[in-house]
Amino acid sequence: VHGLDGEPAALGLLEGYLSEVGYDVDVGDYVREPGDEAGATPALAALLRQRVGAQVAGYAREGIKLGRVDIVAHSTGGLVARHYVQDSARYRGDVRKLIMVATPNHGVALDDRPLPSVQAWWWGRVGAACEDLHPASDLLRRLNAGEAEGAHLVAGVEYAVLAGRMPAEEFIDP
Repeated sequence: VHGLDGEPAALGLLEGYLSEVGYDVDVGDYVREPGDEAGATPALAALLRQRVGAQVAGYAREGIKLGRVDIVAHSTGGLVARHYVQDSARYRGDVRKLIMVATPNHGVALDDRPLPSVQAWWWGRVGAACEDLHPASDLLRRLNAGEAEGAHLVAGVEYAVLAGRMPAEEFIDP
């Protein structure tokens, strides 16, 4: 699952590698248009649910007894995947591993930085979907509720978080 401002091609190298070593890879399109409320995290989590369900159903049609998949998610794609597995009303128990690469699990608050041009660039790129990324957003409060006790983790799902730290000043050139 690619990130907020990405596209399926952004995961091309990873897709190629995983395919080469024997994984069946399905890279979906989770593109959000600036200001597109339908592209907010819950809507993309519903799309992920459909894609995972279709993949598992496809295996079943081929006689492959596979009921769970592994998800690799980059950046905000990790929040989309977390939203799906943590939605107890919709989650079907069909995720075995959730591997998050540079996922902002505690948000991004560029507006807290003394860089007005970065903030303007950011809002221009992601629009209303940016609200989900603010550390105080309703989405992140729900996803991280009970974190101190591990209550935010879903039983039966193995998690991995690969992260790095790079100041916005180093990768954004408004």
